[in-house]
Amino acid sequence: MTGPRRKIVWGGAAAVAIAWLALAPARSADAQATLVAQEATARAMLSTLRSVDASLQAVRLALRLPTPTGPRLPLPVDVNVRQMPSWDKCLLDPGKGNVAISQTASTKLVAGLPGTIVRICSVALVAGAAEIVSFTEGTGTTCGTGTLAVSGSTTAANGESFAANGGRAGGGFGTIMLTKTPGNDLCLAQSTTSRVAGNITFVQAP
Repeated sequence: MTGPRRKIVWGGAAAVAIAWLALAPARSADAQATLVAQEATARAMLSTLRSVDASLQAVRLALRLPTPTGPRLPLPVDVNVRQMPSWDKCLLDPGKGNVAISQTASTKLVAGLPGTIVRICSVALVAGAAEIVSFTEGTGTTCGTGTLAVSGSTTAANGESFAANGGRAGGGFGTIMLTKTPGNDLCLAQSTTSRVAGNITFVQAP
């Protein structure tokens, strides 16, 4: 197989190998081991492609076939998966969590895990009456220790103001908010006792 057909086989196989590596999500618990295994697989695939190309060159010479007139085949790309783009965890991680929200007081939504932050992928909130809310992070029952604002403010009156039956919704295609300190809990604080309901989806990862 020579000329354009050989170019298509080589280019297509290389593209499949690179795309497979870029889109294969690693679980956070063993991410490094997975990356090393994927890199070894990539190198093996590229080695096979080099061998195929060398065999085709030998066949062409043995049969005294003319040199292809099309563009020369590109040299194989040495893929290192640890240099691949850092994909958004909310976009590719299959382990998203969901929290249903129905509260009348500040509430912890997600318990922190050591070494990870909380990425909010989507949010939908509606207040039954006028209310001021903020997503916060920290530790303790309602993130009262080491409190940081994820949205709004750590001061109740300075958060996001919802009118009666008002709220917010958004996300679904990437991280829209995230905690700052690894291991912190995620909470939804509110200034009064109005009913706030909705949900969030999230990912916990380094």
